[in-house]
This record gives sequence, C-alpha cells and structure tokens, in this order.
Amino acid sequence: MLTEKRDLRTGVPLWLASGAPRLAPLRKGASPRPDVVVVGTGISGALVADALLNAGYSVLAADRRKPMSGSTPASTALLQSELDTPLLELTQKLGATTAARVWWRSAQAVQALCDRIADLRIECDFPPRTTLYLPGNVLDASALKVETLAHQKLGLRSVHIGREELRFMSGINKPGAILYEGNAEADPLKLVAGLWRNFLKNGGRLANDVEVTEVDSSRGAVSLATKSGATITAKHAVFCTGYELMKFARPRGYKVISTWVLATKQQPKNLWPSKSLIWEAADPYLYMRTTADGRIIAGGEDEPFSDDAKRDALIPEKIATIARKAKKLMPHADFTAEYAWAGSFGDSPTGIPAIGPVKRLPGCYAVLGFGGNGITFSMPPARMDTNSDTRPASEPGLEDAVLRLVRRSMQWAEAEFVLARAEAGGILRRFAAAVGVAMLAVCLTLVALVILAQAAVAALGEILAGPVYAGLAVGLALLVTVILLAFLARRLLSAPAKQSASPVLRWMTGATAHGKETP
Repeated sequence: MLTEKRDLRTGVPLWLASGAPRLAPLRKGASPRPDVVVVGTGISGALVADALLNAGYSVLAADRRKPMSGSTPASTALLQSELDTPLLELTQKLGATTAARVWWRSAQAVQALCDRIADLRIECDFPPRTTLYLPGNVLDASALKVETLAHQKLGLRSVHIGREELRFMSGINKPGAILYEGNAEADPLKLVAGLWRNFLKNGGRLANDVEVTEVDSSRGAVSLATKSGATITAKHAVFCTGYELMKFARPRGYKVISTWVLATKQQPKNLWPSKSLIWEAADPYLYMRTTADGRIIAGGEDEPFSDDAKRDALIPEKIATIARKAKKLMPHADFTAEYAWAGSFGDSPTGIPAIGPVKRLPGCYAVLGFGGNGITFSMPPARMDTNSDTRPASEPGLEDAVLRLVRRSMQWAEAEFVLARAEAGGILRRFAAAVGVAMLAVCLTLVALVILAQAAVAALGEILAGPVYAGLAVGLALLVTVILLAFLARRLLSAPAKQSASPVLRWMTGATAHGKETP
C-alpha cells in the first residue's frame, strides 16, 4: 500500500447537503502514455492538473476514490493569505527574509486563485472578503498591534482597527483586531468540480478506482503499479495525496490532526454586516464565515489525530464547545448546528506546506498543502508563468516545467519576488558592510605604507625617505578616500534594479488592475 488509509471525514458537511456535483462520464478506450500522472483528485490535484494541462502537457489524474470524495467536502474554504503562524513568530523561526517571502507568496497565491476562477468562470459562491484577526492567547491586543506594524512594513494590506470599528463590522466586543484585505470564500465542492470539468473538456483524463501500490522511477520514466495489476507509465508523477501520507514522503514535523465544524440554519438577518472571515490568534482557535444562503460556519477545537473512532465520538462535545465560544462572541446569532462534521487536517511546525521533489525517486514530486490554508497552499505549485516559462517549440522541456511547477514554491521560502530594501534595517546592514570594507582597506593601506617605507629607506637612505614616505601616504590616503566615498554612495543610495519588476509588490501597492500585471 503506497499511502495511509484514513476515514478523512465523518458527518454530513454542508456542501454535500444537495449531493456531490456530477462530472461527465469518464472516457473509455486506450490511453497514450501521459507526460504527467497526478495522484489525487482533491483540490491540490485539481489545481496541479489544471496548470500542467494549461501549459501544454498531457495529464492523467488518478485516485482510488471518486473525485471530491476525500477530505475536500470537509473543507470550510476560507481562502485567506494569513498563515496560522504569525509573522513575528515565523520571523523568529525562519528569519526575516524567509518569513517575508512566505507571507508574500501566500498573498500572491490568493490573487492567483481568484484570477483562475475568473478565467474559467467557475460558479462556486466566490465573493471577495476581508478577514478580521482577533486577539487571543497567542497574540493579545498589544501584540496584535506589533504584528500589524510588521505586516505594514512589508507592504501587506493590513491595518489595526479599534473596538468601535470592530463592533461596527462584526458586532464583536473586543479591544481591536487586524483587518486584512484581498481574501475570499467559496463552496469547495463547486470549485473543485469546476476545475475538473474544465480539465476534462480540454483533453485531460481522469480515472477513479485506481489505487497505486508501488512506484519505480529507476529506468528513466515513472512506473506506477496499481492494485488491479495494471501499470501506469509516465515521464513524471506528482503526488497530491493530502492527509493520507505516502510511505516515501513523510515530511519531518508534519502531522495530521482532527478538526470539527458546524453550520447553522439560514439566518441572513443575524449575519455580521461585513461578512468578513473571522478567526482568533489563539490555540486552539475559533474561526467563522458566512455562506451564500445565509448560514454561519464555525469550526476549530483542533487536536492531534489518534483514530477515526475517537475523533467521531468527540463530535457532540466539540460542536457544543464551538457553539458556546461562537455565541460568546456573537450573542445575537443562533449557533445551533444544523450540519456538523469532523475531518482530518494537516499541521506543520511553521504553518507552511511541504512541496518539492521526492528523494530517491527521480521525476516524482509531492504537493502536501498542510497548514490552515490548504486550498491557498495548493495554488503556488500549480501556478506557472506560461508566457516566460513554457517549453521551447523544439525542446520538450518537461523536466524543467515540472520542476518549476512544484519546486519553485518548495517550503515557500524561495519566492522569486524581490522585497523592498529601503527600510532602516537594510540601510544599517549595508552601512556595516561598508564600514567593514573600509577597515580592511585601511589595514591594507598601512601594510602597503610600511613596505614602501622600508623600501625607501633601503634605496635612498633615511634623509630622503621622509619626504617620499609623506608623499606616498598622502596619495594613498586620497585614493582610499575616493574609493570609499564612491562605495558608500553606491551602497546607500542605489535601489535594487529588480524591485519595481516584482508582480506581487506592484499588485499589493495598487499598481495593477484585477491582479494582472500592467504593461
């Protein structure tokens, strides 16, 4: 067995109330060897398969389940750029530069997802939303203000609001919150169904009841042995198996936990005015959103996964706790659960996903969207600039394309976007570097003067050595001064040439329209 087998959810998610979306019947007949096999037909598999097909490659997507029958229906589809791990905490864990790139990458992912949904005209109850981040036991009211300043320093679209504005937007009586722009919500089943319909319409192949048992990539291609005895051969394979971890790809520190969710009855008059996504800077945290038909979804109370039976037995207790906490925030709303469910959820030490090549299996890649932004995390590996990164007409280039597709966003720390370097910390670092170079130059100058003086004494005698030494000293001092002034001016006054070319920076500062780069 290639992956773990889990009962990924229990109960009746709201999205399945009217039944699962239907796809066109799968096409029968012989299938040529695809360029890429995508294993997994949830949201990650759908986004990766869509991007590869859009780039011009033949793609087969396979799963042992029917499409959209795993963990996707259990998703609450809060499509937001904010990570579970606050920026200040992530900076301590990964460093300032890496943490900044991770948050920028996440912001870009939400916009990319919005663009793709608009391009394909997928009807999935997808309104834009702001997010309200409330104080809790991880970040209190004072710490939220410091967190806001850190975001604003990077140019992220966030602002701290006070008690009155928070009450006006949500009816919640708290000291304040961080208000984020640029997020959204969706019906996850409609979203994934729309992606697969487009995939099939444009020549992709989708197969269910295909359980991969073994993988071999030792002969220049990837061979997938299946439980039925058949073998699928492709040039590359991308594994999007979600919370059923593969035996050969278990990221260190990543784990599966359990989460619980309720959906209320329809109560449009009790919804908060802004309909913002709401969550707490707490552990465990509570989160809430609205739906297109006037319901409230609330969830949280996450805890480590032990087994399906224990998780399911906790549903009544966990749902009652969620309802009680939500009622405390919004006394005017009714949090009686009309729908309740439990599901599996991925967690990582830093709140970022595991994306990259699989060791010792050439041509194989893993996209595991662990963290609180599962759908958003699935977008960066699926996003490829098809104008600049497509294969040349005479060169298949599939290796490079797939590497770009999943490796470019590996650990979300290698984003290609250049961050602004005009902040005080950057100036101080450059000044320190310049001082270091200056000290080195002075030392070298002194050594040179000593050597020249000794040579002058030996050649001219002590009487003539003095004037020669003075002249050399003045000349070298002037030369070093000119070089250092030029060096300092260049380091402190020049801006990085690529800074204005960053699409994320231009979008986040309002220099683009509808998420597209301006000419």
